Amino acid sequence: MIITIAMAIFQSPTVTLLDSMVLIILGNKKDLYGKQRLWGSLSCGISSFITGIAVNKISQSFMFWLFLLWSAIFLLSCLFIRSQADPKDDNAEKSVDKDDKILKTKNIDLENNSGSDEAFLEEAKNHDTRFSLGIDVIMFFVMITLVGISFSVISNYLFIFLSKRVGADTAILGISTPFSIALEVPTFYFSEYLIKRFGIAKMIFTTHLLMILRVVLYMFMPTFVPNAYYMLPIELLHGISYALLWSAAVAFVQKRAPKGLGSTFQGVLSTLWSNMSSSIGAVLGGIIYQR
Repeated sequence: MIITIAMAIFQSPTVTLLDSMVLIILGNKKDLYGKQRLWGSLSCGISSFITGIAVNKISQSFMFWLFLLWSAIFLLSCLFIRSQADPKDDNAEKSVDKDDKILKTKNIDLENNSGSDEAFLEEAKNHDTRFSLGIDVIMFFVMITLVGISFSVISNYLFIFLSKRVGADTAILGISTPFSIALEVPTFYFSEYLIKRFGIAKMIFTTHLLMILRVVLYMFMPTFVPNAYYMLPIELLHGISYALLWSAAVAFVQKRAPKGLGSTFQGVLSTLWSNMSSSIGAVLGGIIYQR
């Protein structure tokens, strides 16, 4: 229990920090986020496939050695990450910001020409820092939390359900992960086009429909097709739904976050999804499954 808690403490901010770092590196090319994120999905599929086969052929305890191997590779990779944006992109953003501030200052100067210097400075300060959370942002974070709970219930208890109800062994469960991300990779790759073509709202709505379809198929699977291999085509829906949702969520946060708080809002998004929703979903899923 202590080891699990310690691992959760150190592992929980990883996704948040990586996503924030990717967005910083991309600079003013944040629309390309999906083409970077797809590599995480690809590596997840490969490592899960190898781990599933190894555990089935060797022993369950062997997966801990594989976890140590993947963690070591991850840590070594972190040493070579460039954690700053391209200087050209950074300079371009700074130039735009500088011009924007000059225009704002001039407007404030005209409005406060008859006031005191103190009033002018106070107005200038407030002008740059004022922001408000719109109802759309609040509802978005609520939606992310609810969807995250649903994803958590499925991810935490799907393998238990399949192993007990349709007799899925570790090999099939390991193979299912590559199927889960088979369409996740191309969806992330084309996420920039999808966002521009259909918009964030339609992508999130499509995610909900695909999630409902996936759950319904699994619900009827033990009755009509009690064969573990039928889970593989169903898992294709996970890749599309997750990639659509996460690409749209990151794009929405970057679009609506106040200036200078992009990483903070990204952290809120990741925290709600990876930590809060995951924890609630695991507990609720356990209660529901026992009943």
